[in-house]
Amino acid sequence: MLKRKHAKRFIAFALAACMAVTVPVISLAASSNEPAVYGYLTRNMHLNRAASCGVMTNLQAESGMKSDNLENLYNVRFGLTDRQYTDRVNKGIHQNGKYKTGYGSTRYFTKDYCGYGICQWTSLGRRQNLLKKALARNVSIDNLPMQLEFLYDELKGSYPQVLATLQGVPDTAEGAYLAAAHFCAAFEVPANTTRTAGKRAEKALSGYWKTYSNQSVKAKNISALGLCGYAYPVQVKKGSKLTCGGHVIGNSRIKSLSVKILDKSGKALSSKTMLPGSTVGRLSTAGSYMHFEKLAAGSYIYMVSATDVKGRTVSAKHAFTVAAGGSTKTARGFSCRNGASEYAGASAPSALRITGVKAPTSLNQGKKFTIKGTVRSNVRLKKVTVGIYTTDGTKKYQATKKLKKKTYSIKNLRKKMKFNKLAKGTYVFKVTAVDKKQTKVLVNQQFTVR
Repeated sequence: MLKRKHAKRFIAFALAACMAVTVPVISLAASSNEPAVYGYLTRNMHLNRAASCGVMTNLQAESGMKSDNLENLYNVRFGLTDRQYTDRVNKGIHQNGKYKTGYGSTRYFTKDYCGYGICQWTSLGRRQNLLKKALARNVSIDNLPMQLEFLYDELKGSYPQVLATLQGVPDTAEGAYLAAAHFCAAFEVPANTTRTAGKRAEKALSGYWKTYSNQSVKAKNISALGLCGYAYPVQVKKGSKLTCGGHVIGNSRIKSLSVKILDKSGKALSSKTMLPGSTVGRLSTAGSYMHFEKLAAGSYIYMVSATDVKGRTVSAKHAFTVAAGGSTKTARGFSCRNGASEYAGASAPSALRITGVKAPTSLNQGKKFTIKGTVRSNVRLKKVTVGIYTTDGTKKYQATKKLKKKTYSIKNLRKKMKFNKLAKGTYVFKVTAVDKKQTKVLVNQQFTVR
């Protein structure tokens, strides 16, 4: 807390700065960049509507989806508008983004810890790489296509688990909810991450998901419960302490959140059960109860599970080792209750995805429907399964094609999907693919027969 005399000086400085520059306010209205951003997310990153809506909700919250957005605090601190800052950085782009503030001091884009661009890139390493990208493309630092490409580069290189999660969430309201929460918790990581992730998840439903799916869905009416951006051990150096963070987020109050370390027989060596009492919970709260430092060399299991007040559960287990040599390594994962893909590897996944999907949302009883979509991977596909199931998982129609190639059109299995023979009710259409590196649920679409 500032002492009174320092507080007066700070207020005087802030007032003077506000007189020198008008601070832009991020608009919650539709951004003019929205069509370009949505197009890149769906075409280039191969995200479905739900995942794209989750990402755009975060970009809107971070920057108003403005590629020249400077963190508002620094508009005041530097005495520059977004445009002035961007133009001055561009002028000194070959000198590490050298520029002068509105007060005459010299600064550098690569040395300033302030948010910039659609993702509000802040850390020095990321800002340096962003500047290098602009130089390599010979474009302005606020060039939108360049920033979107840079975002994709980061996801593929430094956050492969986040990208895999986004490419695997179902194209449903629940998928949009969890995509927004996961991108916030694992990529953006703003202040008050847990609470902010929950708010952005709800905003995804009332905002972009409503626009792009033509569905008005309230958070309380979906079945969302997920472990978003949680960390887990891969290798622990003997005697080392470790706190694994992350979040459980749902649309109903979370009744319990449990973290355990198990031995190979399943016996709990350390455990902590928490009662979040809200729709979000922090795994780091259990940190001091997980005694990694007391584990002998060997193999163990790290387990996280959560239950909400409606009885829905989500859980994840990860094997890890304790060794005398080496260093402690962790990874991040995602898991949700509806069976969407979980990526828990420490290395980059294969580029397993589906494009051009046509799946039902509602049908009249007795009406036929032709499914479409091309499953693609950068490695050989082993098999593709499509199916129609009841909401409790009971199989109605299912077909599997064994493969030895990198692409496959699910339209080839359309005759096996007898939509016209379904009784009235709610069903799930699912597409699952297996390649040489992973198994992934590519479509998990709920639909109704009227």
